[in-house]
Amino acid sequence: MDRPGQPPVRVTVVRKYGWSAEYPNPRSSAPADVPVLKVLIGHMDANADAALETASKNKDVLVPAVGASLLVFHSVSYTSARRRIAEQGIPDSVKYREIRIIEPEHRLEVVSINDSRTGAADYSSTMFCPIDLLDERLTHHIRDLPNLIYIGLHEPMSSVDFVRNQDLILSRSSCLIKASRHLQRITFTADFSLQIAEILHSASSHKGMRAIEVLMPTTFQLHPGSLALVEGGLISGLEHLYQLEDITLPIELVTPTLLFYLARMPNLHFLELTSSSNTASGRIFLAQFGGLDVRGTFGALRELHVGMTRAFDPDTHSALAEMFNFTVTIL
Repeated sequence: MDRPGQPPVRVTVVRKYGWSAEYPNPRSSAPADVPVLKVLIGHMDANADAALETASKNKDVLVPAVGASLLVFHSVSYTSARRRIAEQGIPDSVKYREIRIIEPEHRLEVVSINDSRTGAADYSSTMFCPIDLLDERLTHHIRDLPNLIYIGLHEPMSSVDFVRNQDLILSRSSCLIKASRHLQRITFTADFSLQIAEILHSASSHKGMRAIEVLMPTTFQLHPGSLALVEGGLISGLEHLYQLEDITLPIELVTPTLLFYLARMPNLHFLELTSSSNTASGRIFLAQFGGLDVRGTFGALRELHVGMTRAFDPDTHSALAEMFNFTVTIL
């Protein structure tokens, strides 16, 4: 029984098929008070497949009353046929259905949610992975996801493989973004350099696009030449994304030219400048841009987040607020 004032305890029924104890144990995103059927499908053999099929055929006997389901596949075991068999084991009464495809060794995760608790089904999907893992099989599967709203293209696992296959990776990434008509947010690594423009152009036709996040490159060092390429790619790519409301960038990639360009974006409400440095990021920002006059610009900006927000520095905060004419919440 739950104690007064304590959050409800989740009731979870777990079925495992070929799932290693070394793999993570993902949590359902369903409300905490909803009982969940969790099915974990790892490296499968004939015996594991037979057990999964038997359990699915006998769901009315083996599965108690639950309100949500979570099917988790290791990427090596995912097939459409195996997914259909697993879904047959979910009671018809379940209204919140979540599917995840993961590859924990390589930070890959694809999530698809079907929520029909309030009537018509509400589908949403997200995915993120290192960009050099975006092969033909994964790309094909992701394009079939219902209502894909977020794509995360993170730094590559292998710099050598990325550089060798960069054009192919760019082509797959761009095609995936273009095909995702419901896309709202993308994260991508600056390893694409000047080709960042093509990534952003691929998203420009999606009127629902609201947010982008850029990650620091890992396949090249930043110097004036490479920074100029990234700057050019961002400015060219943002040209037709006037609808963006939320942008996250590493401070190390921001230049005066890029900052002034961002200042003219008509719908930019939230700007976050991150830093991998342990130095207070607000001071870094002021050291680089404190002499710039941006007052009267950033007309739509509501919040500015500058790096390490835990170490509050009143002097830095005041200087930033003055720089932005006190119209912005500085965090």
